[in-house]
Amino acid sequence: PDTPDNGRDEDCSGADATQLDRDGDGSPRPFDCDDANAAIRPGAAEIFGDGIDQNCNGRAEPLQVITAGVQSNFVSRARNTRIVRLRVLRAPQGSRVVVRCDGAGCPFKTRTRVVSAEGKPLNLRRSLKLTGLRAGATLEIRILRDDAIGKVVRFRFRRGKLPTSENLCLRPGTTQPRRC
Repeated sequence: PDTPDNGRDEDCSGADATQLDRDGDGSPRPFDCDDANAAIRPGAAEIFGDGIDQNCNGRAEPLQVITAGVQSNFVSRARNTRIVRLRVLRAPQGSRVVVRCDGAGCPFKTRTRVVSAEGKPLNLRRSLKLTGLRAGATLEIRILRDDAIGKVVRFRFRRGKLPTSENLCLRPGTTQPRRC
């Protein structure tokens, strides 16, 4: 007897040879590039960076990299550093901007903003009411999307000097940023 699920015409009756959609995802062979997996079919959402072609377009999509910029301007004082400008530029629409603050003078631990319009600058100084931080504080801006390698800019505040800055990358599913 034929076993239609295996895709072979074992008894030469032709019954299972006419089953063109073995996985029942609505995409028949030859259009379905993996007719044994219902999650893989034309029009399926592509999972970036996993090495699998979910949407049958002939290629597995690599992870995208967020290239948004962080514009900053600081004025150093003896007791603290005043934040004059802190904006995220060219962030992709729908991306999350997570701002973490740790140390002296931090008005919060973590705040998140969602980018509503692509290309529109996101003014963090104004929306988070950031005015100044003291020496020893660390301010970290993470620009993230689930399908992309995120960008992290970390500022370390110092006494009587401008803060140092460091650009890092954050892969999806990880919590610790690393050098790019």
